[in-house]
Amino acid sequence: MPKMSAELYKRLIEKRREIAKRDNIKNYQIFLDKAVEEMATHQPQTRDEFLQIWGTSAPMAQQYIDEFLDAICQYREERSIMRGRQFFGDQNMEHSELYTLLLETSRELAREEGGGIFTHRTLREMSERLPKTKTEFRRIHGVGPVKTKKYADIFLKIISDYCEEQGHPPSPQVAEASAACDQNPPAIVPVDEEQYADPSEYAPRLYKLLKAERNRIAREEGVRGFRVIWNRTLKQIAVYLPQTKREFFDTPGIGLKKTNRYADRFLPIIRDFCRENDISYDRVEPNLRELLDWLRR
Repeated sequence: MPKMSAELYKRLIEKRREIAKRDNIKNYQIFLDKAVEEMATHQPQTRDEFLQIWGTSAPMAQQYIDEFLDAICQYREERSIMRGRQFFGDQNMEHSELYTLLLETSRELAREEGGGIFTHRTLREMSERLPKTKTEFRRIHGVGPVKTKKYADIFLKIISDYCEEQGHPPSPQVAEASAACDQNPPAIVPVDEEQYADPSEYAPRLYKLLKAERNRIAREEGVRGFRVIWNRTLKQIAVYLPQTKREFFDTPGIGLKKTNRYADRFLPIIRDFCRENDISYDRVEPNLRELLDWLRR
């Protein structure tokens, strides 16, 4: 049986007190002490896990789940920083840096979607096996066909970039494809210079404009910036240049809720930026190395 974290228990009790004062209700109308004790013991990371805690399924209590999940997640992140890689048991992992990148991405997606994405075991296996294709990705423990369809492109990109930086050889399928390409190189299509747009040049400038707007929204709503849109998601928007609500919705990390709430705030900024800088968003030729370095910052 895991032990209760006294520090986390105090934080959650304080969080409950703040909410009760804010909403002018009693502490017990949010969660009873017994429920808070279980939270501090089991430290749920997703809504599904949270609802397994005793006393959390009441309709009134469910409106406060996200606030308590954020507090628990913040506590765990601070502990992982304090204890380093030993906290997740990856001190001796060969690709611990990649594991950290995958873990951060999984956490961000979980916060955006309000549910768990991948377990630590699954992420460790990804960092060990270094899948290069969707078929290899699907075979990882805890992935399966649904998560492959939804998340493979995101995580395979991270793994591919890491392998390229570290000089790891590609999988046999990739090597064969590369060799075939060398023997039969594709025809080079000339690029219209007037249409040329390099995200590594314009994306950081647009990102600053989007971030300023995000911070204005956060102040209006009285929340922290990441509760509106994460910095990494803003960088994705600055690269993809969505012009419509549908394109905004398709940006990784957005979804329907954020599209309905924020698309009308961000899309005019993107359109104006493209028009003022003569950027044709359907003809992008990125300097991949510089762009990837910027996206990771």
